[in-house]
Amino acid sequence: PRWPGRVLAAASYWDLASGELAALAEGPRKTMGHACEFETSMMLHLRPDLVRAQEVADDPPRDEPALRGLFLADDMKQKTAQGAVGYPRLATAEKGKRFLQAAVSRTVEVLEALLRRPIPA
Repeated sequence: PRWPGRVLAAASYWDLASGELAALAEGPRKTMGHACEFETSMMLHLRPDLVRAQEVADDPPRDEPALRGLFLADDMKQKTAQGAVGYPRLATAEKGKRFLQAAVSRTVEVLEALLRRPIPA
C-alpha cells in the first residue's frame, strides 16, 4: 500500500452523537438541520451575540415520505423560507450547553475507541 500505517476516518459530530442529541431535543425534529433547535441552542450558549433573536422562526420540514433515503441537493432557498430548518424557537442557551456537552463527550468516546484500534500494517 502507498500509505501504510494510516487510518482514514471521517465523521460529523451530529452523526456521531445523533442518539444523544435526539434524546435532548424537545421538538419533533430529532436530526440536525441548518439553524435548527440544536445549532441555535449551541450558538445561544457559545456566542449569543451572533443570534438575531428577532429573526428566529420555525420552519417545519416538508418531508415527503416517498422520498425517504434519497439525498436531494436542494439549496437553502428550496428547503426553507425562514433560513432555518426545524424548530429554532425551542432553542435555549442551557439546552445548547447540554447539546455541546453531548457532542463533545461522544466525539471523545469515538476518538478514544479509534486510538485503541491497531493500525493496519
